[in-house]
Amino acid sequence: MIKFTGGIFVDFNAHLFPGSKQVSEDVTLSLNDRRANQKVVLNCFVAENSLQFSLTPKLVELRQTLAKDSPALSKLKMERTAATYVSGYGVAKTMREELVAKLNKNNFSLNVDEATNNNGKVINVLVRVYDDEKGKIITARLGSRKENISTANHIFLHLKKLLDSNEISFSKVISCLLENCNTMRGCKKVVEGCKQEFVMH
Repeated sequence: MIKFTGGIFVDFNAHLFPGSKQVSEDVTLSLNDRRANQKVVLNCFVAENSLQFSLTPKLVELRQTLAKDSPALSKLKMERTAATYVSGYGVAKTMREELVAKLNKNNFSLNVDEATNNNGKVINVLVRVYDDEKGKIITARLGSRKENISTANHIFLHLKKLLDSNEISFSKVISCLLENCNTMRGCKKVVEGCKQEFVMH
């Protein structure tokens, strides 16, 4: 329990706030005081972990969502390795499967961007598709690949392989937004020309 100016007591976990000073004092707090205390705890957590204060409203929503199942929350443990595994093989996998299902159901557009990352060229592929659940068009990342040989054929084959690996037909592509460069849309052999063989829109 930590005592602040004005007689406010806040119950901190020592491992979350190692710099806090603990005092032992039994107090009974009103609902308003407890709510104020939770605000202090949350803001101290954000500051101690060098998070952006703009995340505070989202953290409140997260806490309220988790609190709906308080018995499970009280037993919840999550180490760094477990968090990485859940993100990579749980959340990411599910989100990709849901996105692929949307792309197979509705026509969509591709946004292909070539960027440089650590002296290597990376092809990023975004998609825009109508989401029936949200009732609006969404933008999502379909995939990325390091592509140092940035010819039209290599880029197009990457796009086709990306769609084929997810069992998405190229015929579902209704438009393709490309960079305004020779490889993408210039006068030589270009990605724009390659994709016309598969996209008839």
